[in-house]
Amino acid sequence: MTPEDLEQINAIVTAAEQRTASAIAAAIVASEQRTASAIGAAIVASEQRLIGRQERGIEAIAAEFSEMTRRFDLVDKRFDSVDRRLERVENQMHYLTLQNAGMSKSLTDAERLDTATAATLSAQQKAIDDLYHQIAELKRQRPQQQ
Repeated sequence: MTPEDLEQINAIVTAAEQRTASAIAAAIVASEQRTASAIGAAIVASEQRLIGRQERGIEAIAAEFSEMTRRFDLVDKRFDSVDRRLERVENQMHYLTLQNAGMSKSLTDAERLDTATAATLSAQQKAIDDLYHQIAELKRQRPQQQ
């Protein structure tokens, strides 16, 4: 082989290498573009799914807040009802306290009268007993005088 043949072979191999390198570079660029496009599409799809989930989550939270508000309103109404009942009970207790105070005063007055009556009866009984003893003494002394 001659140097010219070697140069031609070298030129052919170099040209083949350049074509192969260009083809590989083009294939890599195309692959990168397809990969980037696929990744971009996957990201967009994931974002859309995520947005959908977030929107459903927000709607669920809003529904729960509405339900909680409704329940709090019911509890508030019950508290109002209990408050009114407690006010009535308080008024009744105040009335009963006043009645109790009046009854206590009446009982105290009655006890005082009972004590006074008992003392009077005791004094009367003592006076009757004293009179009885005096009469008995007088009767005993009288037959002796006859």
